[in-house]
Amino acid sequence: MLRPKKLMWPCNPALVKISLIIVSDRVFLDPSSDRVANLVKDVASRAGHSVKVKYVPNERILIQLAVLESSLKSDLVVVAGGTGPGPRDVSIEAVEPLLEKEMKGFGERFRLLSAEEVGARALLSRATAGVVGRSLVFVVPGRPEAVKLALERLILPAAHDALEVVRGGSHWRGPELIVKERISESDVEIFFKRHLAGPAGFSLIAKHRAGPEGWTLRNDRGALKELLNSLKRVHDVNVAAVIARRAAPGDLTALIAVKGRDNESCLRAMEEIIKILGMR
Repeated sequence: MLRPKKLMWPCNPALVKISLIIVSDRVFLDPSSDRVANLVKDVASRAGHSVKVKYVPNERILIQLAVLESSLKSDLVVVAGGTGPGPRDVSIEAVEPLLEKEMKGFGERFRLLSAEEVGARALLSRATAGVVGRSLVFVVPGRPEAVKLALERLILPAAHDALEVVRGGSHWRGPELIVKERISESDVEIFFKRHLAGPAGFSLIAKHRAGPEGWTLRNDRGALKELLNSLKRVHDVNVAAVIARRAAPGDLTALIAVKGRDNESCLRAMEEIIKILGMR
C-alpha cells in the first residue's frame, strides 16, 4: 500500500520578508543620521513586501552574526554599506565566507548600472550576492541612491524567481513521469532529496512495493502522462512519478510526489493516481 509522507511549509508568494542590515559606524552611533531605512521601506511596501531594519557597525563578526540571524527569518537580506576599498569597509569580507553559493552576475550587473549614474566611481563598489540557507543575501553600497538602484532594478524584479530557484522550484516545474525497468534504493534516496528540496507548499511523497504476486505496469505511458497533466489542470498540483515496468514481490513499484497549495488537493490527486495504477 502507498504510504504518503506529508510535509508542509508556510508560503505567501505575494509577500517577501526583507531584512535590511545597515553597516555604518556613524549610523550605529546615531541612528537619526540614517537615510536608507525609510527609502527601502517605501520601495518595498509599494511592492507589497515587509522590511525589518538592523544597524551594525563596521565590524566583521557583528556583520556576520546579523546576516546569519536575518537569514533564518527573512527571504531577502540586504546589507547596505561597507562595500568600498576603505580600511573599515569589511562587509564583503564578512559576508563572502557565509555564502554557500555566490551569484557573481549580481555584482557585475550592479556595477554596470551604477556606471550609468556615477561613472567611474562604480568601480569602487565590490557589491556581491549569494545564498545563505534558504535566503538570498545582497551586499550593496550604503548610498541611498545605490540601495534604491539595487532594489528597483535588480533585487525586487528577480526576487520571486530567484527564491524559487534557491528553494528547488526550478528543478520541478510540472508533471514528470519516468518509467524504468526497476526502481533501486538509490533511486528512492535521490527522488526524496529532489522533491523535499522543492518550493514551499503542501507535499505528499509516497513509495509502493509489489505484493506477493509481483507487479506489472499495465498502463500506457502516454495515458499516464496525460493523467498527470489532467491532475495539474483539475487540482492545481504538480505530480512526479517514477514507475517500474515490473517488480518482483516486495520490490519497489512506484515513487510518487504530489505538491500543491493545500492538503485536500494533494490527497485527491494522490487517490486518483493510486486508483488508476491499481495500487490499493
